[in-house]
Amino acid sequence: MKVGLWFIFIAGLVASDAASAQHELVLQRLNQENAEHPTLSETDAQKAVLDKFREISLSKGECVPTGVKIEAPIAITGDPFFFGMVLSGNVKNVWRVYAVFEGCGSNSVQRFAVLDAADNNRVAVFVNQGRSITSLKIMQDTAPMAGIQAAVGARKRQPECNGTDMELISTQVVNEGEGLGPEVYGTRYTGSWTESWRFKTCGMSFDVPILFTADGDGGAYTNIKGDAVREVVVQP
Repeated sequence: MKVGLWFIFIAGLVASDAASAQHELVLQRLNQENAEHPTLSETDAQKAVLDKFREISLSKGECVPTGVKIEAPIAITGDPFFFGMVLSGNVKNVWRVYAVFEGCGSNSVQRFAVLDAADNNRVAVFVNQGRSITSLKIMQDTAPMAGIQAAVGARKRQPECNGTDMELISTQVVNEGEGLGPEVYGTRYTGSWTESWRFKTCGMSFDVPILFTADGDGGAYTNIKGDAVREVVVQP
C-alpha cells in the first residue's frame, strides 16, 4: 500500500507542474533508487547483451556475433515504462545499453534495456536497432500510430498489402530542437526532437518522420508526418 500511495503522490506532482518530473522529491526518489542498488559494470553489460543477441540470432538462424562493443550503461529508472516496476520493488534498477556486435560484418547500433529484478535475476531486453531519444514508453505508444502511416504507404504500392507483418526495423535521430532538455534517468521533460523510424511490411520498407515534443511529465506529444512518409529501397 505504501508503494501505491507514493506512486499516486508522484503522479500528483507530475500533473501539477510542467517541470514536475524534475521536482526535488521525484529526483530525490530516483537518486535514492539508483544509489541503493548496484551499478551495472561495462563487463556485466557486455555479457548480458551479447548473450541475449546470440540467443536472438540463433533463434532466427542468423550470424551469431563473436563479440560486442558497448557505450557506458545509463540508468533509465525514470522511463515511465519502468518507473512503476522500480517503485513497486519488482525491479531494482534499469539501464540503457547501446551495442555494436562483432563478427557478422555489421556496425549498426542496437539498443537494449538491462534490468536487475528483485530476485537478482538480470535480464537483457532488445529494444530496437538504431538510436532514439524516446523513452521505451513513448516508443510503445507511438509505434502503432507510425506503423499505420507506413501501412498507408504500402497500400498505395500494393493494394492487397494488409500490413499484418508490420515490423519496426530501426530508428534514427534526425535533429534535436534548441530547447531540448537534459536526459533525466532515461526521460526528457522539455524541448522537442525529430526522429525517422523505418518500418517493413509486405517486403517494402518505409521511413516515417516523427516530431516529438516533451509534455513535461515524462511523455511526449507526437506529430507523425504522414505526407512525408517515403519508401526506401533496402539493398539485400
